Amino acid sequence: RIIECRINEKIREEVKEFFSTVREPNPSASASMSYEITCDKNNILSIVLTEYVYYQGAAHPLTFKHALNFDVRSGKLIGVGGLQKISRKYATENYSPKGITKKLKTYAKRNRISLYDSFKELENFPENFYFDENLHLHVIFQQYEVAPYAVGIIDLDTDL
Repeated sequence: RIIECRINEKIREEVKEFFSTVREPNPSASASMSYEITCDKNNILSIVLTEYVYYQGAAHPLTFKHALNFDVRSGKLIGVGGLQKISRKYATENYSPKGITKKLKTYAKRNRISLYDSFKELENFPENFYFDENLHLHVIFQQYEVAPYAVGIIDLDTDL
């Protein structure tokens, strides 16, 4: 029960923070949030929150995806530093910033996605990640982060 409360409290904080950052400075903005539970096994609970914002008069809406990963034994968030506790494979070169960059560039080439010319290599392991039902680790890149808006949000399955 304590663990469930800890997880629910973190989710409530995320929802409250999202709506306060959108509505307080701009009450005419339209905003919504949805969620998907992508993994609930091996003591991992991954939830992907999809945040949608449209500012009146804007050319297009903005969409963001934000992942929360919990250790269901403690209710604590799993951060980048906790990945190696899940599996030793996350300590290998394939899961370093250089390895994720290589996977991202391969994904972009395979899917004919143009990354920004200025994008060379990740400096750090991305903080925005989640696990799917097959325990594959996904990294989320927001619109404008590594590619133009038209590309959309990139959801990179790092285990393919």
